[in-house]
Amino acid sequence: PLAAEPVVTVERWNPLTTEWDADLAASSPSDSELADAERRHRIADDTDRSQATGVPAWTVRAAFGSRGDAIELARRLGSLGLPVVRRGKSVLLGASNEDVADELVQRVAEQGRMATVSVQRTLVWAPPVDCTPLF
Repeated sequence: PLAAEPVVTVERWNPLTTEWDADLAASSPSDSELADAERRHRIADDTDRSQATGVPAWTVRAAFGSRGDAIELARRLGSLGLPVVRRGKSVLLGASNEDVADELVQRVAEQGRMATVSVQRTLVWAPPVDCTPLF
């Protein structure tokens, strides 16, 4: 008797459907679809981390040539309900994710003041310490 040939199925993880796919030709996402999926995942992770810890995942810094300009921007943004921290000639704003940081950059630009604006991802993070007594 002849032995039956084994059936081999190749599957791969599809990040768009979050499932294992056997039909690679029909379900292979394009590079742009993969990049979009990765970006959505990164934004969701940053937002979750920011909400869980109370520490923004991104920081927007507007640096001015004068303290008065920084005070004025902090006042204006504060009146819009945004949490603002002013340090000398700089204004700092926290953002829960990259999209929110981009929106904050636009808000700073709308205020009409000349500033050097930088956006940085918060790289150093430590979870809150549980101070529950052991006894």
